[in-house]
Amino acid sequence: MADGIGEYGWRDLLDLAETGTGSDSVDRAWAEIRLRLTALVRIARRGVPGLTAEDCEDVVHHLVVRLRVEPRLVEAVREAKSAYAYLMRVVRNTAIDFLRKRRHLVPLETSRRGTVLPEPDLLLAAVVDALPPAERDLLRKRYWDNMTIAEIAAEAGLSYSAVAKRLFRIVENLRSRMRFPPNAGVN
Repeated sequence: MADGIGEYGWRDLLDLAETGTGSDSVDRAWAEIRLRLTALVRIARRGVPGLTAEDCEDVVHHLVVRLRVEPRLVEAVREAKSAYAYLMRVVRNTAIDFLRKRRHLVPLETSRRGTVLPEPDLLLAAVVDALPPAERDLLRKRYWDNMTIAEIAAEAGLSYSAVAKRLFRIVENLRSRMRFPPNAGVN
């Protein structure tokens, strides 16, 4: 950029984006952050099979939003020994998470006999609804509210390992309930 903003380090760029002296400098800082994240996603794309160009754009958008609304992420970037390496890891993990979530967005599958198999998300919702309230609450805190196991343990007054074991058993129970019976929808 003409004003040298492209020569800023990640930490300085994030500082400018948060506390810039004018809306123009803040906008330029966010544009530079977006440009740099796009380059990081392109690099990460080589190591994340299945990530399309459209997916890359979605990942960049998601990361820009996270940097704007998650002060904890911005603080972690600032405190990292190498902001570039830390952000590269965040980019890669976000891309992988994006692909995992997309994998669940599949249309209804039809077998050769014309039997419609339940959509995985609908089946999961039904199985989760059948869980006891305490188990549903534990799953909600961990996977929907993104609480750490340590945070859940502290809130519930349990040990870390007790919460981890409960979550493991709940997830294993869900997996076993989600499996289709043998030959379901197959000739």
